[in-house]
Amino acid sequence: MRGKRGLLLAVVILLVFGIFAFQGADIETYAKGTTSKWTVTTSKKTYAYTGKKIKPKVTVKYKGKKLKPKNYKVTYPKKPVKPGKYKIKVTLKGKYKGKKLKGSKTIEYSIAVPAVKGLSGTIKSGEYYGDALCFSWDNNSAMNIDGYDIEVKNNGKNGNKLTKKKIEAYYSNYNVEIYEYGTTYTFRIRSYKKIGGKKYYSKWSKVTKKVPVPDYHMTTKTVNGIELAYKQDAFPFFKYTGYSSYDGDVKDRTSKNFAQCYFPIFIKQRLKDNFIIHTEYNEKCGFSSFSHSQYIPNRKDVQVATNISVTYYNEMPVEDKMQQALYKQGYVGYILVNASCLLDKKQSVGVYFGDAKVVTLVSNGYSKAKEYDYRKYRGYNPFIEPVYIYESEVLLKDMLKDVAKCAPDMTDYETYTALKYWIQNHTYTEYSCWGAATVANAMMELGYPYIILSCSYDGKDGLYNDYSRYYSPASKIAHDSAGHMITLIFMEPGKYVRCEVQGYGFGSSGFKFDPTGWQRPVNNTLTSASDEFGLNEYNTIEELMKGDYYIDINKYDPYDWHTWSPHLEYSL
Repeated sequence: MRGKRGLLLAVVILLVFGIFAFQGADIETYAKGTTSKWTVTTSKKTYAYTGKKIKPKVTVKYKGKKLKPKNYKVTYPKKPVKPGKYKIKVTLKGKYKGKKLKGSKTIEYSIAVPAVKGLSGTIKSGEYYGDALCFSWDNNSAMNIDGYDIEVKNNGKNGNKLTKKKIEAYYSNYNVEIYEYGTTYTFRIRSYKKIGGKKYYSKWSKVTKKVPVPDYHMTTKTVNGIELAYKQDAFPFFKYTGYSSYDGDVKDRTSKNFAQCYFPIFIKQRLKDNFIIHTEYNEKCGFSSFSHSQYIPNRKDVQVATNISVTYYNEMPVEDKMQQALYKQGYVGYILVNASCLLDKKQSVGVYFGDAKVVTLVSNGYSKAKEYDYRKYRGYNPFIEPVYIYESEVLLKDMLKDVAKCAPDMTDYETYTALKYWIQNHTYTEYSCWGAATVANAMMELGYPYIILSCSYDGKDGLYNDYSRYYSPASKIAHDSAGHMITLIFMEPGKYVRCEVQGYGFGSSGFKFDPTGWQRPVNNTLTSASDEFGLNEYNTIEELMKGDYYIDINKYDPYDWHTWSPHLEYSL
C-alpha cells in the first residue's frame, strides 16, 4: 500500500513539473522567435508594379492576437520598385506579459507586372462574309504597362498553327479571322513592362474556345452523279440598273432595270469534261456561243440572260463564311449561276445538269426586288457582273441600225462586211484590233456564234506576236491574249469567216457614218473548219474546237444544249 502511494505521488510530481516545464519552454521559444505561434503576414503576397516603391504593411500576431508596433521593428528593402521578389525582416523588441521579446522573422513578397484579367472569347458574326473569333479582356488603360504578348494556337485541318504578336497597351481585344469551323482556338496573353532596357512579363492568362460548324440548312442532293448543296433563300434576285454611254449630257443617258441574281451551287466533286450545265426559261435554252452564256429566247430579243462558271477551292476556301463551312464538310468548289431577268414580272429559270433539273430560280420582277448589295457576294468571283450589259446592247443595236443604211435587204454576210466598214471609219484609239470582237458581237445579235484567237505568247524577250499562228482563249497552253486578235464567226455549220479589222491610225473621234463608201461583196468568203489553219496546237479549226471546247463544230447548234461544250472559260 505504501508502495502504491509512493508511485502516485511520483506521478503527481511529474505532472506538475511537466506543466510548468511546458509553459516555460513555450515562452522561451516564443521569445526566441522559433515557434509558429507568432506570425508575420502582409495583406497579399504579390503587388502590381506601379513604378514607385512598394512597402506592404505587416501584421504581427501571437496566438492570434495582434502585437503592437512597439513590440517589433520592420526592415524593408532599399528600392522595392522593379518587378521581382523582396524580403521584409521583422525583429521583436520590448516586453510581452512581462517578458523581454527576442528573435526575428523574414517574410517574402513579390512585385509583378499586372496580369490580364477578364479574358474571354466570343464569336463575332459577319452578316455577309467571314466570322471572327474576338478575344477580349478588361480595359487595362490604367495599368502601368507597355504592351501585350499574344499567342493564338488552333488545331485546324492542316495541323496546329501558332500565331504570335505584340500589341499596344491601349488595346483590349484581338480578332482572329475564322478560316476553319469546328476548330479549337487556344488564346493566351501576358502584359509586359520595359525597365532599364529589360522586359518584365506578367503571368500568362489563357482561354480556350471551340468554333462550331454552322448549320446553314442547305438543300443537298445528288444529280447525275454530282453531290451538291445550295441555299436558295440566301441569294435572292436584286434590282440592277444598267446605263448607256453618253456624250457628256446626262439627259442623253438612258438606263434599263432588270432583276439580277448570283446563285452558287456547291459541289463535292470536280466536273468531268463532258459534263454539261445549262439553263432553261419557258422550256427554252436559248442561244449560246461556246462560253456558257445563254440569251433566251435569242440575242435580238433577250428576256433572260445566264452564265455558268465554276470555281474550285485550292488548299483553303475563300473568306465567305458559308464557303468555309462547306469546305470543312468536303465541298471542293461551287458553280456560280449568273442570271439576268429583264421582264418586270415573275420569271423562273431552271438550272440543269444535263437533262436533270437541279433548282429553279424565281424572279418576281425588278420593281419588287431590293437594291444590289455587293457585300453579299464579296467572297465569290470579285469580277462578276450581270450577263446582260445594257451599254453593250445599245452600242450593238445602234451599229446595226447604222449599217442597215448601206443598202436595202442586206444579207447577213453583207451586214458583216458593212460592220467591218463601220469599224474602219473610226480611229484606232476607238477600235484597235479588238474591233474584231465588236464585229463578232454584232453578228451574234443576228444569231452567229464566234471564237476569239490571238497570236501572242511569252518568249525569252517578253510578249511576242506571231501573226501567222494563233491560240484560242480556251487553249490548254498558257499564253497572253494581249497581242493581235482576230475572230472566227461561224455562219454555217462547220464554216466560218475570219474577221480581222481595226480603225485607222488617224482621224477624229467625232464619228459620223457615211454608208455611201461601202461596197457590196462579190461573193461570200467562208472557210471550212477542216481546212489548214495557222495554229500553235492544232492543224485545223475543227481540231481546235474539239480539243479546246469539246465541240464538234460540224454538229454545233447554238440553240441545242446537246451539242454544247461543258468548257467553262473562267474555271480555276
